[in-house]
Parts: sequence; C-alpha cells; structure tokens
Amino acid sequence: MPSLGSRFSIPSFLGGMAQALDLSGGGAAITLDRSGLSPAQRDARALSADWRMVGADLRTAMQRVRAEATLVRGAARDGAR
Repeated sequence: MPSLGSRFSIPSFLGGMAQALDLSGGGAAITLDRSGLSPAQRDARALSADWRMVGADLRTAMQRVRAEATLVRGAARDGAR
C-alpha cells in the first residue's frame, strides 16, 4: 500500500477527502443514535460532561498553585533564617 509520510496511507486520505466532499447527503454521513435520547438530552449530557472536565482542570490547577505557594513560603522562611 503506498503511503504518504508515516501518519496515514493514501487510500485512507483519499477516502477521507471523498467523504468531506460528499454533498449528496448519503447515508455515510448519518449515524444512528440508539440511546433513545432527544437531541436536547444529548446536548445536556455533553454540556454536563464538558463542565465536569472544566471543574477537574480547575481543581488540578488549584492544587498546583497551592503546592507552588507552599514551596515559595518554605523557601522564604528558609532564606530568612
């Protein structure tokens, strides 16, 4: 199979381009949702998951700031002695 670089092969690249340029509205672009949720419910779940990730990122950042502040205070005390 001919390749274009090491990241992908030409046939998959061409297949991707064909899908991107497919304006027929064919079934390839349609995915079936078997969850039984309405679009609004799916959006609410996705939004909730996004905010959970934001909260996790904020908690991680706050822990890092606390740890750095503790190190800085400790270094200041050690330097004052």
